[in-house]
Amino acid sequence: MKQNNNNINFVRNNILVKNLVLIDGIGRAGKFFLGKIVSGFENIEHFQYASIFEQIPYFLKLGSITEDAAITLLQSHVDEYYFYMQLGRNLNLRLDDATSLHNSLEKEKYIKRSQTPYSEELKKGVIENTQKNMLFVLHETMPNISIYFKTHPEIKIIHLIRHPIDLIYSWYKQKMHERVTNESFNFWPNIMGNDGPIPWFANDWKDEFETISGMDLIIKCISHLIMLEKKSKYSFSNTQKKQVLTIKYEDIVENTHIIIKNISQFLNCSPLKNIDKILKQENCPNQLSINERDDKKNFILSKASPKYVSILNHIIDDY
Repeated sequence: MKQNNNNINFVRNNILVKNLVLIDGIGRAGKFFLGKIVSGFENIEHFQYASIFEQIPYFLKLGSITEDAAITLLQSHVDEYYFYMQLGRNLNLRLDDATSLHNSLEKEKYIKRSQTPYSEELKKGVIENTQKNMLFVLHETMPNISIYFKTHPEIKIIHLIRHPIDLIYSWYKQKMHERVTNESFNFWPNIMGNDGPIPWFANDWKDEFETISGMDLIIKCISHLIMLEKKSKYSFSNTQKKQVLTIKYEDIVENTHIIIKNISQFLNCSPLKNIDKILKQENCPNQLSINERDDKKNFILSKASPKYVSILNHIIDDY
């Protein structure tokens, strides 16, 4: 962790958001899908995504920012997003975005907020409404999540995991292994490797990252992220462990109503009466195809070298 040597400490004493809820998991795990469902609960603001909430924790983990600065930045940005949400500012109305308000069961409420004149009475209402749960979706932040226990001690985290075969296949089809270092449309700051930019999570194995490619690289990335997630969760205190709910993607799809009950108990919130509208749109519950996963596995095996097939088998067995 970076040491503060200039006697300047950043601080935010009066935070607005007390009830922060995060959905996190490895890319392509289905977090935005889950975000739509969790947004269908009472007392939950419609979910948002902002990469800054992923970047600050790994900047801290890599020693590029002091802890006091990281804490203050995260608190300030969470409050800013909350404030704007209450004002109906910066609303996402893009039709094909998962975070779009068109996917919200309470769209009219947010539109009404955007039409309400700014006033002292409105500001007072913002202060009085801080018991609402702010919901954000993150990518690959579980390895660096500990800072959030300091920014928001009452935080609730839903950790979404998915079968490694599905993750790896999806990464390959979406060319995630190429996108992580293509900075044109990748807005996560990379770190400098030996030959060029690499993602933050490859810092400890940069030589290997830069010498492998294709399916081998994807298998290594996924396996390393899984290891980092487990290492992070293992370090939690007993109290912190109770603040994390781990859910399998497969259970959301196939055992939807059981998972909704678990989420309801975890967040102490009831689902909205019309949550079935979201479930119908997301085709839940539904039976996943084992044969389709077998086909994906065979495809992966056809493109992976023996060393990384061994790593693949290990993370499958561990799942």
